[in-house]
Amino acid sequence: MKRTTLMVDEGTYAELESLARRDGVSTGHLIREAMASYLTDRERQEAAGPPNPLPSFVGAVDDPDMQGADVEEFLAAWMPIHEAGERNGPWAQDGQDDDAGRP
Repeated sequence: MKRTTLMVDEGTYAELESLARRDGVSTGHLIREAMASYLTDRERQEAAGPPNPLPSFVGAVDDPDMQGADVEEFLAAWMPIHEAGERNGPWAQDGQDDDAGRP
């Protein structure tokens, strides 16, 4: 095992000590456990690849006949333009957005 020194703010260290006492383990054990967990999570994230840069609605419409202008109309209906703090769109009523009418 390799020995290391790290700087931790007093509040964080006090919480670690409290957890260690509660769990009946050393503070060092908690720190080693946390580092191992971080590395496992990091490996899992890297194996999954980079996050998807596309918005979540991409691919929501499965219509091979939809062309550029159709897509613009579709997006305009689903992404109302905000003006003066009010939402405008096909589901807006009196300047208020009504999610109940959305498919």
